Amino acid sequence: MLTVEGHADPLKYLKRRHGGGSLAELRRIRKSAENLSYRRATAVRDAIIAAAAEQAVMLDKSQFVATCLSIREPKSGLCGKDPCPPKTEAEWQANMRVAFRLVNLESEAAVFTPPNEW
Repeated sequence: MLTVEGHADPLKYLKRRHGGGSLAELRRIRKSAENLSYRRATAVRDAIIAAAAEQAVMLDKSQFVATCLSIREPKSGLCGKDPCPPKTEAEWQANMRVAFRLVNLESEAAVFTPPNEW
């Protein structure tokens, strides 16, 4: 299975947080970043499936999981519990990304366990 992780840049959130933004405003920004990162992940997943289909390679959509990591794992790192602000434009742009993780799923148990021991 391939996990497609969408990420978003935390700069707007951090500016409003340090600029006195209300809790409601900060929540809206975070939710917007989550939505954006999810759309980013699904768009890349769908583009990969479409490109494969053009090459007559059939991919099963169920083998892809699109997730949103929003501003939780920025390339600029974490400063305590908060994202660190990007220091350069390149770092800022690097936060707006999609990452892939290959997840190996076993379809069978590796060790027999009788049902009465579950």
